Order: sequence, then C-alpha cells, then structure tokens
Amino acid sequence: MFTGIIQTVVDVEQSEQKNSSLFLKIKKPINLRIRPGDSISLNGVCLTVVKVTPKSLNVELMSETLAKTSFGKILQKKLNFEAPLNSFSEIGGHSVLGHVDTVGKILQTIDAGNSLLVKIGFPSKFFNLLVEKGSVAVNGVSLTVLAVGKNWLTLALTPYTLINTTFKDLKVGDWVNLEFDMIGKYVNKLFQANLDGYAKKKR
Repeated sequence: MFTGIIQTVVDVEQSEQKNSSLFLKIKKPINLRIRPGDSISLNGVCLTVVKVTPKSLNVELMSETLAKTSFGKILQKKLNFEAPLNSFSEIGGHSVLGHVDTVGKILQTIDAGNSLLVKIGFPSKFFNLLVEKGSVAVNGVSLTVLAVGKNWLTLALTPYTLINTTFKDLKVGDWVNLEFDMIGKYVNKLFQANLDGYAKKKR
C-alpha cells in the first residue's frame, strides 16, 4: 500500500518490449533498501521489482498492466516513485493501492498564479467514484478533487507538487493514470448491491 506522497522522480534508463511484456530498468533512488520481490509504485502503478543492482531496479509490466495504464500508450523518461508503506512510515496523502482504475487525458491547464489548474477527462462510467474535495491519485500523486463533471475532473497543483513530481512537464494531450479512492469504491459497490436487492424485491 502507498500514500500518494511521491518520494522522488526516477529516470528510465532502459526499456525493452519482449513478447507481451515491457521490461524497464530505472535509476535506483539513493539509500533505498529494496530486494527482488518487493513492490514499488511508478506513476501510480504497483509493480514488483525483479532485479536490483547498486544503481538500478528492474520491473516487468505485463500485457494487462499495459492495457489498463498509460504505460501502454506512452513511456515517459521520468516517473513518479514511491516505496510501499512499512511499520515505520509516516501516514500522509490517502490510501493508494497502485491498482489503476483507468487512464485519463489532460484536457486543459490554466495558470492560476500560485497553482496550476488541471482538467482531466476520463470515461463517464467512473463518475460515481468521485466527489468534490475527495481524494484521487493521478500518476501516483494524492490530490484533492476541486470539481467533477460527468466525464472530467479538475485539480489544483501547488508549486511544491509541480517541482517534486513529473507534473512540471505536464501538457495538454498527455495521458495519466487514475486511481479512485478505495473507500469510495467500496461504498459505491455496497450502495449498488442494496439498490439491486431493493429492485428485486419490488418485482
């Protein structure tokens, strides 16, 4: 599990498409203690480390991951990195699993002086999983939703977030990974189950 508080931005040093998988070699963050088999988050996607060297980490993205995330559309040279929570971790952001729900597209960016307003389009079937002032993970970053439409949401990125994540290179047309709040997903499922049960009783 992750928090959506990005620890650093890492460079992609090498990529290789083999069969239906994409293999990435990334620069290892300084002082990171990690072993093969451990999980990490890259742009909001939970991945298993398959190889570790003093200066690099290797991960494999299988066909399902490529189909459901932005990695299947474009490979960025720099990625948001977060190591998983442990018993000594400080809790910030919100609960992020690294299980991407869908890919969104940057529709608009507006310079608001002390922040950058960003409008992101997404499939309308996910509309019920978002609320204003609720949480959403975008490329692994825990952010607060400002407004929601049937197939779009808006966010405000602070200067700190822009400087310390890949969002400083954000532009209209870019694809981003979206993971909606886990609590909202369970509540929505429970509500739908109760609604379906009520409908059956009415028949």
